[in-house]
Amino acid sequence: MIKTFWTILFLLTINVCAGQSYLPYYKLVSEAETDIVNSEFKTATVKYLKAFELVDLPYAKDLKNAALSSSKAGMDTTALYLIEKLLYKGVDIKKIKSKVHRHLYRTPEWKRLKKGSKQIVTAVLGKRDPLLIDELITLHDQDQAIRKRKFGYPQSDTIWAVDSLNMIVMKNILIKYGYPDENIISGLKYFRYYYPPHYIVIRHHYQNDKFDLSEILYDSMIKGKLSPRVYSELEDKKSNSSKNGDKYGTVGIFIIRGHKDMVEQSTDQLSKLNYNREQIGLEPWEEYLKKIIFQDSQRSFNFGIYEGRIHIKGMSWDDWNYPPS
Repeated sequence: MIKTFWTILFLLTINVCAGQSYLPYYKLVSEAETDIVNSEFKTATVKYLKAFELVDLPYAKDLKNAALSSSKAGMDTTALYLIEKLLYKGVDIKKIKSKVHRHLYRTPEWKRLKKGSKQIVTAVLGKRDPLLIDELITLHDQDQAIRKRKFGYPQSDTIWAVDSLNMIVMKNILIKYGYPDENIISGLKYFRYYYPPHYIVIRHHYQNDKFDLSEILYDSMIKGKLSPRVYSELEDKKSNSSKNGDKYGTVGIFIIRGHKDMVEQSTDQLSKLNYNREQIGLEPWEEYLKKIIFQDSQRSFNFGIYEGRIHIKGMSWDDWNYPPS
C-alpha cells in the first residue's frame, strides 16, 4: 500500500512561507513542459518532482501534468502519489481520469484513491473561505451581467461605473490576500486552472488602461499565487497600451478564418522577450511557440496557455476554453 506521505505533507504545509520565491519552481516546471513536448516523459517527471520539493503548494495543473508524464514513462507508483496530491488540492477524481491513466484503474491503489476521493475533496473544499468565494463570484457575475445586457456596450459609462465599483472591492481583497489563488477557491465551477472568477474583473481593469495593480500582482506571482503566464499576459496589455510593444510575447499565433499566422520576431525583439521571460521563470519564446502548437494538438496535457493563439473571427470561448469575455 502506498504510504500517505503526501497527505501528511499537505496537512503540515497549509500556508506558503511569506518569503518563499516560486521563480525556481516556475523554471523547473517550464523545463519539464519542454521535455513533455519532446516526449521525454521520464526526464519531465524528475524535473517536476524536483520542482515540487521547492515549494509548499504546487499548482494543480503541474501536478496533473506530472502525473500524466509519470504514467507515460511507466512510473506508476509516482503517478499514483501525484494523483493523491491532486485530491488534496480539491480536484475531483473525475477530472483526473485520463486515457493515459487507464492502465492504473484496475490497481488496488487506484481503487483505494477512488473510494476515498469524495471524502478527501469534500474535506479540502470545506476549509475554503465561503465568504470570500461568494464575494469573488458576485464580482464576476456583476462584471458579466452588464456586458450581457441588450445594448449594454453602448452604455459605456454604466459599464465603467460597474467596473469601478468592482475594483474598489477587488483592491481590498488583493491587499488582504494577494491574488486569490486555487488554494483558496479551487473547486468552483468557474475555475479553469488560471482563470478564477476575479480574473476577468482585473482583466477589464487593465483594458481600461488602469495599471495600478502591477506591484501587487508581481508580488503574488513571486509567492506562487499567480501564474507567470497570466502575469505576463496582463503586463503585455500594459506594455502595448503604453506603445512599447510586447514585453513577454504572449500571443504566438493568430488564426484568421482558419489560417494560422505565426508571429515573427526580430532578433532584437526576441532577445528582449527571452530576457524578460527568463526573469519570471518562463521558457524562451521559441519554446513557448512549440508549446502552443503542442497543447493544441492533444487533450491530455495542459500548460495553461490560453492567450497564446488569438482567433480573429469565428472564435468559440467554450471550444477554446478561454475565460469569459
